[in-house]
Amino acid sequence: AFGLYGPLLKKRFEKSVAKESNPFVFLNNALYEEGLFLYVAPHQKLKTPLELVFIQTDATVASSPKIDLFLGKESELTLLSSSIQKEKIEAWSNSAMHITLEEGSKLTHVNDTSGVKTGMSLQALRAELKKESMLKNFVFSASASPLRHDLQVFLTGENAKAELNGLHLTKEKGQAHTHILVQHAAPHTQSFQRYKAVVENRARAHFCGKIYVEKEAQKTDAYQLNNMLLLGKNAKGMSQPQLEIFADDVKASHGATCARPSAEELFYLRARGLSATDANEQLVKAFCKELIEDHVYAPLKKHFKGLIEEFLQKGR
Repeated sequence: AFGLYGPLLKKRFEKSVAKESNPFVFLNNALYEEGLFLYVAPHQKLKTPLELVFIQTDATVASSPKIDLFLGKESELTLLSSSIQKEKIEAWSNSAMHITLEEGSKLTHVNDTSGVKTGMSLQALRAELKKESMLKNFVFSASASPLRHDLQVFLTGENAKAELNGLHLTKEKGQAHTHILVQHAAPHTQSFQRYKAVVENRARAHFCGKIYVEKEAQKTDAYQLNNMLLLGKNAKGMSQPQLEIFADDVKASHGATCARPSAEELFYLRARGLSATDANEQLVKAFCKELIEDHVYAPLKKHFKGLIEEFLQKGR
């Protein structure tokens, strides 16, 4: 890749390092042994999704996947990525993905980390969206392992659009941490964030999301919402939605909810013959349904519904 696209990669690498503040991304740069560079030529629209599967089988080796993705002008790609760790290994993975979307390009990315069962997963995504480009990103996790997702999206071109969504199901002593920065640096840009978490037992969920609007980014439209459903007295959730706006012609909003199942809702379901366990499960399914139906790549909806069902069955 450096032989064929050396100037492009060097320029992108220098720009990303100058903005980076996450020490785990620097650690990935230092330790990665294998990298993947994906280039989609201008005006190419791939009809078949591209799938990346990261498999970790050795508990003694830290995995540091590094992916660089570049979409040329008016190109389109659907990318499916999943992480798998062999059962009963206490390994950790520290991945980094860098995305550049040129003018008019479109990327749909679905990230499934439900295969991480016992190890620790650290994932960073950095994306630059140029004029009229669009990024749709969805992340899903369902485990009792510590997970950390760090996303930074920079809308540098006019009319760029980003849709960031995620669903985390965590149980036992698991942890799910989401850190997001969406920076609007050009006029007429749009960003939408919707993240949900179901937290069981002694698990923890943390969401920290910031929308940053620069002075030049007039006519920005930005939206952020985080919802957490706590199951059990010891489950904990923390949400930190943030806005930092320097433009004066902006439409921006954020919100967060963190609550246990409503006694009235449970009574309504139990009055119709459901057990306490079944009533809780129906509430969880309804809580997740909106996100799955509205924001998931259509062919994967059945897959994620099955993972939600599996998560609930193991929690019985």
